[in-house]
Amino acid sequence: MIRLLFVRHGQTEFNVKKRVQGWCDSPLTQEGIKQAESLIDVLKEVDICAAYSSTSERCRDTLDIILNDRDIKKYDRKGLKEIHFGLAEGERIEKVFPNGTANLSGYQDIQGESKQQALKRFEDEIHSIVSLYDEANILIVTHGSILKEFFSHIDLGFKQAAIEVNGSVNRLISNCSLSIVEYNQGNYCLVSYGKTYY
Repeated sequence: MIRLLFVRHGQTEFNVKKRVQGWCDSPLTQEGIKQAESLIDVLKEVDICAAYSSTSERCRDTLDIILNDRDIKKYDRKGLKEIHFGLAEGERIEKVFPNGTANLSGYQDIQGESKQQALKRFEDEIHSIVSLYDEANILIVTHGSILKEFFSHIDLGFKQAAIEVNGSVNRLISNCSLSIVEYNQGNYCLVSYGKTYY
Protein backbone atom coordinates (compact mmCIF):
# COMPACT_ATOMS: atom_id res chain seq x y z
CA MET A 1 0.00 0.00 0.00
CA ILE A 2 1.09 3.56 -0.73
CA ARG A 3 0.27 6.43 1.62
CA LEU A 4 0.06 9.84 0.01
CA LEU A 5 0.63 12.64 2.51
CA PHE A 6 -0.93 15.71 0.89
CA VAL A 7 -0.09 19.14 2.28
CA ARG A 8 -1.53 22.41 1.04
CA HIS A 9 1.11 25.15 0.81
CA GLY A 10 1.50 27.67 3.63
CA GLN A 11 -0.33 30.97 3.79
CA THR A 12 0.74 33.41 1.07
CA GLU A 13 0.46 37.15 0.53
CA PHE A 14 -2.39 36.58 -1.95
CA ASN A 15 -4.21 34.41 0.61
CA VAL A 16 -4.08 37.32 3.05
CA LYS A 17 -5.18 39.82 0.39
CA LYS A 18 -7.98 37.42 -0.66
CA ARG A 19 -6.81 37.31 -4.26
CA VAL A 20 -7.34 34.43 -6.67
CA GLN A 21 -4.13 32.42 -6.86
CA GLY A 22 -3.90 29.57 -9.31
CA TRP A 23 -1.00 29.57 -11.72
CA CYS A 24 0.10 33.01 -10.56
CA ASP A 25 2.20 33.00 -7.41
CA SER A 26 2.97 35.00 -4.30
CA PRO A 27 5.45 34.35 -1.48
CA LEU A 28 4.74 32.74 1.85
CA THR A 29 3.96 35.11 4.70
CA GLN A 30 5.69 34.80 8.08
CA GLU A 31 2.56 32.98 9.24
CA GLY A 32 2.85 30.63 6.25
CA ILE A 33 6.43 29.84 7.21
CA LYS A 34 5.34 29.08 10.81
CA GLN A 35 2.55 26.86 9.48
CA ALA A 36 5.05 24.85 7.45
CA GLU A 37 7.39 24.62 10.45
CA SER A 38 4.54 23.07 12.46
CA LEU A 39 4.76 19.98 10.24
CA ILE A 40 8.48 19.38 10.82
CA ASP A 41 7.93 17.50 14.10
CA VAL A 42 4.70 15.88 12.90
CA LEU A 43 6.45 14.24 9.95
CA LYS A 44 10.00 13.79 11.25
CA GLU A 45 9.39 10.19 12.37
CA VAL A 46 7.54 9.25 9.18
CA ASP A 47 9.68 7.25 6.77
CA ILE A 48 9.09 9.37 3.67
CA CYS A 49 10.38 7.70 0.53
CA ALA A 50 10.12 10.73 -1.76
CA ALA A 51 8.67 14.23 -1.77
CA TYR A 52 6.86 15.94 -4.63
CA SER A 53 5.84 19.53 -5.11
CA SER A 54 3.91 21.65 -7.54
CA THR A 55 6.27 23.85 -9.54
CA SER A 56 4.78 26.92 -7.83
CA GLU A 57 7.26 28.67 -5.55
CA ARG A 58 4.82 28.68 -2.61
CA CYS A 59 4.74 24.87 -2.70
CA ARG A 60 8.48 24.43 -3.21
CA ASP A 61 9.20 26.74 -0.28
CA THR A 62 6.67 24.93 1.92
CA LEU A 63 8.25 21.57 1.06
CA ASP A 64 11.77 22.82 1.81
CA ILE A 65 10.67 24.04 5.24
CA ILE A 66 8.86 20.80 6.11
CA LEU A 67 11.77 18.57 5.08
CA ASN A 68 14.16 20.69 7.16
CA ASP A 69 17.32 19.35 5.44
CA ARG A 70 16.20 15.71 5.63
CA ASP A 71 17.90 13.52 3.04
CA ILE A 72 14.80 12.86 0.94
CA LYS A 73 14.64 13.08 -2.83
CA LYS A 74 12.52 16.01 -4.02
CA TYR A 75 10.75 16.36 -7.35
CA ASP A 76 8.81 19.22 -8.94
CA ARG A 77 5.80 18.32 -11.11
CA LYS A 78 3.76 20.71 -13.26
CA GLY A 79 0.81 18.34 -13.05
CA LEU A 80 0.49 19.15 -9.34
CA LYS A 81 -0.21 22.85 -10.01
CA GLU A 82 -3.37 24.60 -8.90
CA ILE A 83 -6.37 25.00 -11.21
CA HIS A 84 -5.71 27.69 -13.83
CA PHE A 85 -8.26 30.41 -13.09
CA GLY A 86 -7.63 32.30 -16.35
CA LEU A 87 -8.51 35.99 -16.32
CA ALA A 88 -9.49 35.70 -12.64
CA GLU A 89 -5.83 35.19 -11.64
CA GLY A 90 -4.74 37.87 -9.17
CA GLU A 91 -8.23 39.39 -8.86
CA ARG A 92 -10.07 39.84 -5.56
CA ILE A 93 -11.97 36.65 -4.68
CA GLU A 94 -15.30 38.30 -3.79
CA LYS A 95 -15.28 40.22 -7.10
CA VAL A 96 -14.77 37.09 -9.20
CA PHE A 97 -16.76 34.57 -7.13
CA PRO A 98 -19.47 36.52 -5.25
CA ASN A 99 -21.53 33.35 -4.75
CA GLY A 100 -18.69 30.94 -4.00
CA THR A 101 -17.38 28.25 -6.33
CA ALA A 102 -19.43 25.16 -5.48
CA ASN A 103 -21.59 25.24 -8.61
CA LEU A 104 -18.98 26.35 -11.12
CA SER A 105 -17.88 23.83 -13.74
CA GLY A 106 -14.60 25.60 -14.29
CA TYR A 107 -12.87 28.64 -15.66
CA GLN A 108 -12.58 27.77 -19.36
CA ASP A 109 -14.89 30.67 -20.27
CA ILE A 110 -12.30 33.09 -18.90
CA GLN A 111 -9.26 31.48 -20.55
CA GLY A 112 -8.54 29.05 -17.73
CA GLU A 113 -9.13 25.34 -17.12
CA SER A 114 -12.35 23.46 -16.61
CA LYS A 115 -12.47 21.50 -13.35
CA GLN A 116 -12.45 18.31 -15.44
CA GLN A 117 -9.28 19.37 -17.28
CA ALA A 118 -7.54 20.27 -14.03
CA LEU A 119 -8.64 17.07 -12.31
CA LYS A 120 -7.45 14.89 -15.21
CA ARG A 121 -4.07 16.65 -15.23
CA PHE A 122 -3.72 16.19 -11.47
CA GLU A 123 -4.90 12.56 -11.46
CA ASP A 124 -2.55 11.68 -14.32
CA GLU A 125 0.32 13.13 -12.31
CA ILE A 126 -0.66 11.24 -9.15
CA HIS A 127 -0.96 8.02 -11.18
CA SER A 128 2.50 8.54 -12.63
CA ILE A 129 3.90 9.02 -9.12
CA VAL A 130 2.26 5.98 -7.49
CA SER A 131 3.30 3.78 -10.42
CA LEU A 132 6.92 4.22 -9.32
CA TYR A 133 6.46 2.63 -5.88
CA ASP A 134 5.17 -0.57 -4.29
CA GLU A 135 4.94 0.44 -0.64
CA ALA A 136 5.87 3.92 0.43
CA ASN A 137 4.97 7.11 2.24
CA ILE A 138 5.05 9.93 -0.30
CA LEU A 139 4.82 13.59 0.65
CA ILE A 140 3.06 15.84 -1.88
CA VAL A 141 2.82 19.61 -1.43
CA THR A 142 0.18 21.13 -3.67
CA HIS A 143 -2.86 23.43 -3.67
CA GLY A 144 -6.27 23.73 -2.04
CA SER A 145 -8.70 23.91 -4.96
CA ILE A 146 -7.16 21.03 -6.89
CA LEU A 147 -7.11 18.92 -3.70
CA LYS A 148 -10.79 19.75 -3.17
CA GLU A 149 -11.57 18.46 -6.69
CA PHE A 150 -9.46 15.33 -6.25
CA PHE A 151 -10.89 14.46 -2.83
CA SER A 152 -14.45 15.10 -4.08
CA HIS A 153 -13.75 12.70 -6.95
CA ILE A 154 -12.50 9.85 -4.75
CA ASP A 155 -14.77 10.31 -1.70
CA LEU A 156 -18.52 11.02 -1.75
CA GLY A 157 -18.52 12.14 1.89
CA PHE A 158 -15.94 14.81 1.13
CA LYS A 159 -17.89 15.87 -1.96
CA GLN A 160 -20.98 16.43 0.18
CA ALA A 161 -18.94 18.40 2.73
CA ALA A 162 -17.63 20.62 -0.08
CA ILE A 163 -21.17 21.32 -1.27
CA GLU A 164 -22.30 22.18 2.27
CA VAL A 165 -19.63 24.88 2.60
CA ASN A 166 -20.38 26.24 -0.90
CA GLY A 167 -17.01 25.16 -2.23
CA SER A 168 -14.96 27.05 0.38
CA VAL A 169 -11.48 25.56 0.25
CA ASN A 170 -10.33 27.20 3.49
CA ARG A 171 -13.11 25.57 5.50
CA LEU A 172 -12.02 22.10 4.34
CA ILE A 173 -8.32 22.26 3.56
CA SER A 174 -6.52 25.05 5.41
CA ASN A 175 -3.04 26.23 4.58
CA CYS A 176 -0.45 23.62 5.60
CA SER A 177 -3.11 21.12 6.57
CA LEU A 178 -2.26 17.44 6.23
CA SER A 179 -4.52 15.01 4.38
CA ILE A 180 -3.85 11.30 3.95
CA VAL A 181 -4.88 9.14 1.01
CA GLU A 182 -4.11 5.43 0.78
CA TYR A 183 -3.58 3.90 -2.66
CA ASN A 184 -3.87 0.17 -3.22
CA GLN A 185 -4.24 -1.68 -6.53
CA GLY A 186 -5.76 1.21 -8.44
CA ASN A 187 -8.04 2.42 -5.64
CA TYR A 188 -7.77 5.61 -3.60
CA CYS A 189 -9.14 5.91 -0.07
CA LEU A 190 -9.32 9.29 1.69
CA VAL A 191 -8.29 8.48 5.27
CA SER A 192 -8.28 12.00 6.71
CA TYR A 193 -8.24 15.56 5.47
CA GLY A 194 -7.54 19.10 6.56
CA LYS A 195 -5.74 18.37 9.84
CA THR A 196 -3.67 21.28 11.13
CA TYR A 197 -0.95 21.36 13.79
CA TYR A 198 -0.60 25.08 14.47
